[in-house]
Amino acid sequence: PHLEFLLGAAAHSLQNRRKMRVAVISDLPRLSPAEALEDFHKKGLIPPGGTDVYSDLKALLADYLYDVQYINPREPRMPADVDVLLWMQPRRDSGPILLLLGQHLSRGGKAVVALQHFNIQQRQYRGSGFQTVYWPQPQFQDFDRYLRLFGVEQMREVLFDRTQSHLSLDTQVNRTAVREYDSQQVALPFLIRAVGQHYDATSPITRRLGDLLFIWGNRFAVNTTRLADQGLTAQSLISTSNQAWAYPWKGGWLPPAVFSAETYLPGPQPLAVLLAGPFPEASFVETEEGRSTLELTGFTPRKDGELLLIGSSEMFKNEHLHKPSFQHQQLLLNAVAQMAYGDELATLQARSPIPRGFAFQNARAKSL
Repeated sequence: PHLEFLLGAAAHSLQNRRKMRVAVISDLPRLSPAEALEDFHKKGLIPPGGTDVYSDLKALLADYLYDVQYINPREPRMPADVDVLLWMQPRRDSGPILLLLGQHLSRGGKAVVALQHFNIQQRQYRGSGFQTVYWPQPQFQDFDRYLRLFGVEQMREVLFDRTQSHLSLDTQVNRTAVREYDSQQVALPFLIRAVGQHYDATSPITRRLGDLLFIWGNRFAVNTTRLADQGLTAQSLISTSNQAWAYPWKGGWLPPAVFSAETYLPGPQPLAVLLAGPFPEASFVETEEGRSTLELTGFTPRKDGELLLIGSSEMFKNEHLHKPSFQHQQLLLNAVAQMAYGDELATLQARSPIPRGFAFQNARAKSL
């Protein structure tokens, strides 16, 4: 479906005698500390290790003629001549990778970071009559300490939107001491469906993009004044509808009342934001209390960098990357092509004849 782009990318590789290089940082899925303690440590067991849930993503990029390099988050080393840095779900402690990213951006590099605060688990317990409950499993995203230096933050809350979709989720059923998992269809507003009318129509990344499913996604708060003080700009590429709301979760199950809105957030909220401009390097400085804090060095870079923030990492995992009716893989390809090659090849990459969906409509509007 993207023959013209592949021909252009192949010609570019021949002319420059190298493929465009994409470095991918991704960690394995982990249990939360509470889950590991209750389910394994107290029973004298070792918590299981996860598998690479982003392997399809790496294979996809290789199929589109990128030289894909992997960066181990536990021993991060930046390969030479990286054109685009792709980081899936930053986790605590990501300090060494933050320094690598800061150096990459300060040299005019391009980067895409997909991140979220929670994976919402669906559970049923015998003692509660198998009523379904929802628990936001913390993902311990600590990338915000870097973003706050520029006046940007991913809000730590559960985000909802009336423009939603459905998804088949593994439900944890606790009938006996042994847990069982049943696949059940879920249609709740934390499965946020982004549609064309909520995209930036000027960017090659989103101009012809189909629907997306931000699975347990989070929004970004952008302080444009602080960004401008650093010489940076922010462009919202994808947003929620104007009927979105949020719940400041602190612990426990999600109360049933939060699935319906009493008041909405003020207007559409950013789900994907492109930051551009001169990114100063960051370094860790020891405070008077003996703690280490991340601060900007004050060095003014000579080249402008680009950082694309996407408020969901779940959508790029193997089980959801090629989900029918959604274009998660196309969003990734468009973003990498734009950063690696520029507008012309990104426009070829973005050609996709998929129809777009509609935002939420009430019953009266649908009847009309």
